[in-house]
Amino acid sequence: YLEEQLKSIFTQTIRPSAIWIIQYENHFNVNSILNKYSGLEYLYSSLNLKYFGRFSFGNHAKTDYIWILDDDVIPGIKWLENSLAACERHDAIVSSAGRIIPRGQFYLRYRPENESYFVGDITKNTSYNFCQEDTIVDFGCNGWLIKTDWLEEFWAQSEKLGGIKKWVRF
Repeated sequence: YLEEQLKSIFTQTIRPSAIWIIQYENHFNVNSILNKYSGLEYLYSSLNLKYFGRFSFGNHAKTDYIWILDDDVIPGIKWLENSLAACERHDAIVSSAGRIIPRGQFYLRYRPENESYFVGDITKNTSYNFCQEDTIVDFGCNGWLIKTDWLEEFWAQSEKLGGIKKWVRF
C-alpha cells in the first residue's frame, strides 16, 4: 500500500515536513514508486528490526513530532491534524488503534470477547478503523504520533526496566 499511503500523506490537511520510507528486508521493489515522488528519504535494512526498530529512527528526526505508520495503514485526510490536536489536548502518544489488556489476561486471541478490547480497530461490521471517542489504551497499534523529545524518555525507561522488551505500556 506504499503508493496509497504516499498519496494520503501528501493530501493531509497538515503536510509533514519530512517523509522517511523505512523498508526492512526486500519483500518487493519500491524504486518505481519512490521515483514518482520528490522529497522522500529511503532507508533500507536487510535485517528486520521488528516493532521497536521503527521508533529508533525517530531519534534522528529534526522535527517536533514523528508520525509512524505501519505499511497497511492508509490514514484519512485529517488524521495528522486530528492527532496533533489530540496529542496536545491529552499530552499523550496518539495511535490509530490500540489494545486494552484485561487485568491478568495477556493472551487476547484466546478470549471469545476479545473484540471489545480492540479500540479503533476493524470489527466484523466495518472495513475501516473507527473510534467514537479518545480512549486510553495499554498499547497503540498501526500508527503513532509522538513528540520527538519523548523518545529520549521512551528509551531511557526501557533501559531502567531491563530492556525494551519488558516495557510495553504507553
